[in-house]
Amino acid sequence: MAQIILDSGGWHDVIDFETGDSLESWDNPVIDDVIGIISGLPYPGEVNPDSIEWTTSVGKALYDYNQPDFIMLSYATPYFIKSTVPSAPEDEKELNRRLFSSVQDFLSYTGYVPVIVGSGGMTDIIGEVLPTSLRGRVNQGMGSFPYGGIFHATEDEMESVGKIPHTKLVTRDDFMKDFPQAGEDFIAELPDGLLLLEETGYVFSRAGIRGMTLYKTPNVTGELPVYTTLQTPGHITDVRRVIEEALDDGDKAALIVLDGIGAEDFLVPYGMMPANDKWMLYASTMSQYMALLSGQPFYECAAPLVHEHRPYKDRSNRHPYAQFTDKDMPSNVLGRKKGIKTAAAGSRSMITHSVSQADISIECHARQMIPSGILAMVNDPK
Repeated sequence: MAQIILDSGGWHDVIDFETGDSLESWDNPVIDDVIGIISGLPYPGEVNPDSIEWTTSVGKALYDYNQPDFIMLSYATPYFIKSTVPSAPEDEKELNRRLFSSVQDFLSYTGYVPVIVGSGGMTDIIGEVLPTSLRGRVNQGMGSFPYGGIFHATEDEMESVGKIPHTKLVTRDDFMKDFPQAGEDFIAELPDGLLLLEETGYVFSRAGIRGMTLYKTPNVTGELPVYTTLQTPGHITDVRRVIEEALDDGDKAALIVLDGIGAEDFLVPYGMMPANDKWMLYASTMSQYMALLSGQPFYECAAPLVHEHRPYKDRSNRHPYAQFTDKDMPSNVLGRKKGIKTAAAGSRSMITHSVSQADISIECHARQMIPSGILAMVNDPK
């Protein structure tokens, strides 16, 4: 049985991961050890630069605890700061310097073989794409996604949306023609149309992260920077293979994801790897993390590209602290690799533990960009 630990200012609650029920007792000394680790590591906040060093400190604490063979670090702080806080170019340069210095601190301390991936650079927002002809709205995620979903549109509405500047419309039929390998469950979650942003600097709405005003948005790009002392991955879905081969050779390896960081921000030598599949971009969303950790294409990921916000839609009440439904919980990811110890740490709330499925995960627990403590997961034995 997996457990979730919520900690805020020294108060903690241990929760059954599957049911969401609080536990009065547990027979797992690892839980007590993890409580001890996180008790002295308060999360500074989404837009506090100190959260960069916090992620490093958590990673080092996990290394000291049991020296996991594989660890994922997710540094989301640059994305949150760049997208929601107006800043001068010199401020961003200092943020990047601080980030890479902290990553180097972790690597020097642990000696892990690194694969460092930038999730994509950021640019000033120059305009909004407003499909005013729709009765509803374009559904997208909490951040600046490069695509949105159009559900239950009339034929006239679809025709109108297809003419919106700076975008490309992909219908359900187009999708099925381009990706015939996609399974029935994935197809069932598709919208009538996917509206893709084709030019950097445009967004569907500036109110991107739970109502917070956005100032920058991720670049529209099909390539991502990667640094590693291993073989340079040939594609974002090739990262899993590169890391797994190193693990099989007996190395300890770290996947380090830098959200909001592009090639122009990299302060170490890097190569570029494709991060697209035809018109589909592996942007800084669930699909990007799943591609890195599973090695599978996006259409094999349980999470749909765009959620339809229907309050009456049947959803399981199980695993309330996860991004997946009961039957879709990731199992073929690096964190579940048998025969090794795995860990994850990061400032990407919920995604860190949900996608990594590591033996031990520690991440911030934040809502509305307000820090509410730390969330940790002690996973089921493999």
